[in-house]
Amino acid sequence: MNSRPNSGLSVNYDISRNKLAISINVLVIIACFYGAYYFYNDTQTFLETAEITNGEIIRFNESRNDGEISYTAVIRYTPASGRAIEFANNTSSKNPSHAIGDVVEVIYNPDDPNSARLNSYFGLHGFTTILGILGFAGVLFFAGNQVSLNKRKELAEHLSTFGKPYETEFTGVKRVKRGKNNTYYYYITSKHVFDDITKHFKSEQLTRDPELYEDMPETIVVVADPNNLSKYAMDISFLPDDTFKPTIRIGNGHRRLQF
Repeated sequence: MNSRPNSGLSVNYDISRNKLAISINVLVIIACFYGAYYFYNDTQTFLETAEITNGEIIRFNESRNDGEISYTAVIRYTPASGRAIEFANNTSSKNPSHAIGDVVEVIYNPDDPNSARLNSYFGLHGFTTILGILGFAGVLFFAGNQVSLNKRKELAEHLSTFGKPYETEFTGVKRVKRGKNNTYYYYITSKHVFDDITKHFKSEQLTRDPELYEDMPETIVVVADPNNLSKYAMDISFLPDDTFKPTIRIGNGHRRLQF
């Protein structure tokens, strides 16, 4: 059974760096679901009096984003009033399913012929669907983030009881590419020998290259459970706190270690 080492360490979980991200995440989720609800009601109201006729795709408007081109169909139709009207579809696509000259169904408001849409699922419910998907994705992200934060809190509590500081040898900074963009996140790595067995450690994920801000020390303190070395946190207090904001903070007497 584990016993508390006489290290004098107290480990606390610091959620301050995550408060803004959590608040933004919650606001985005609320905004997405409210937007989906708003567009759903708007579409239902529109359909109550709308009429259907045929229109023709006369051109595609192009838009560029990160070097990729999207196409938005521009449709011309003639309502019962007899005056031809043009409108742009409310969704765009990299590979449009229609071509110039195609005849398509148009649904419009007879009291306001400029209020017209392509009579298709995405023409009518595209915004509702997209915002609903984004809202559910936000919920999943929020839930996953909360699980991760709870694990870090549990780790801090565990190290507060069973943690012991070790001087480990700095071995480098690992750079990992993030997605398709040319952006990276970083880990500081170190190692220590326990009874002829080399154990490797890494810091929490860093969004900036620490070697650009500070010369790396030869040794780095790692607080670990000596009976379970997979439970540990690396001291990165030598990095600028306003740039690298750790989530686990450890105190040892008057010295404050940050993780």
